[in-house]
Order: sequence, then C-alpha cells, then structure tokens
Amino acid sequence: MIERKNRFFIVGLILALIIAFSIHVYLHSVYSFALFGSFIIASYLFNLSFVLLEVWFLKRRQMKEGANLGNAYLGLSMFKFLIFFAVFLPLFKMDGITDHFEYFGFFIPYAICLVAGTVFLIQILKESDLKTK
Repeated sequence: MIERKNRFFIVGLILALIIAFSIHVYLHSVYSFALFGSFIIASYLFNLSFVLLEVWFLKRRQMKEGANLGNAYLGLSMFKFLIFFAVFLPLFKMDGITDHFEYFGFFIPYAICLVAGTVFLIQILKESDLKTK
C-alpha cells in the first residue's frame, strides 16, 4: 500500500511532468519541429520511470541505511546521467546536430525529476531523523 504522502508526491510529479510535456509539445508545434525526432517522449518516460525507481529504492532502504541514503541517491543520480551519455546523447547526435529542442527535451524533465527526487530524499531523511530521536 502506498502511503498517502507518497501518493501525493507521485501524483504531483506526474502532473508537473505532464504540464512541462504539454508546453514542450506546444512549442514544438509553434516552431514546426518534429516531435518524435527529438526523442522527447522517451526522455520524459525515462526520467519519470527512473525517479519512481529511485523513490522506491530509497523508501525500501530507509530503515536499513538511514544515514547512507544521500550517498545512494547521489549514486543513482550519477547512474541516470551516465545513461544519458550512453543512450540519449548518441541518439541526439545521430543527425550531427544537437539543437535546443533536443537538449531541453532531456534536461527539463531531468531537472524536474532531480528536484522532486531531492525533495523526497529530504522528507525521508527528516522522517529517519525524527524516528531516531
């Protein structure tokens, strides 16, 4: 069962990504840029699924490794960035040009998910700190 505050977090994250995605789609249509050629959908889905995986992992590890959660989150964030360089960057460079739409198509959802994951980590660390006192 998902706790109420975790459910609120997940719904808020999904809504933030839907709003950002809608703005991206609108800007793509205004500037007549190909939506599917920029891998924007894959980028949003990857970032959402990875932050949900991070949240699940951190929640599972909360009781066992309260003090090391920050290190675990940092490691997961670095792993996500490595996936960007291994998977998304070569896709963006296939045409020889990495334009602003491709760049922001990955880094806007990345930034939203990074902030959301950090906020979630802070909440977990506060909970762990309160339980130990």
